[in-house]
Amino acid sequence: MTASYDYHIGADYSKSYSCLVVQDSSGKTLRSGRIKNDRQSLGGFLERYRENSHAVVEATRNWMVIYDRLDDICDDVVPAHPLKVKAIADAKIKTDKIDATVLAHLLRADLVPEARAPGERARELRIALRERMFYVRLRTTTKNRIVTVFNRYPEQTAQLKKLGDLFGKAGRVQLAQMNVPEIDRIQIDRGLAFIGDIDVRIKQSETTIRTMTKANAGQNTTEPKEKPPNGAVFTP
Repeated sequence: MTASYDYHIGADYSKSYSCLVVQDSSGKTLRSGRIKNDRQSLGGFLERYRENSHAVVEATRNWMVIYDRLDDICDDVVPAHPLKVKAIADAKIKTDKIDATVLAHLLRADLVPEARAPGERARELRIALRERMFYVRLRTTTKNRIVTVFNRYPEQTAQLKKLGDLFGKAGRVQLAQMNVPEIDRIQIDRGLAFIGDIDVRIKQSETTIRTMTKANAGQNTTEPKEKPPNGAVFTP
């Protein structure tokens, strides 16, 4: 694979900047530097190495940002599996520190363990799934805050614990009737109201996911489809 390329580019991506290393086919470093992740900076840095080049970037958080931008510049971009690339680097070049130079070496030697780059529809669905996950976690955090208040009054809450779901219909009624100091009442009431708001957002995100899943299923494409866990069945 690598023999047909003149330039081998390793990209160590971070939020605002990326470290880039350009090597030729002999392993000589032609250029290296720390570059902003905008298209203009990347394009300017790699201008002399566009022709017959390929690049590699680890498939870590938000890696698709630089993947897409490098894809506009290079002939090919290889997403590297982060765990596997570390193991290979340790075995082949005796380092567990993955940086742009190591990535360029592995790319040149055709040793990059490739991860799958999802298509646009799969990426959009993944974003929608993460949105729902965010709201579910936020709801859990809010419930835990209320439970902390709840546990301060064991003499009042012994019967409530038998309800099982403190935040079900019966549990909410009992929470509303608890005789607690004003500051704790404020915490409980605001928390319950916030949970109600979050529930609305969760339902909205689930509607979005179902719509996207149906649209993807209706596309006649060979791209692997990414579905929510258990199809379109959601659990808290």
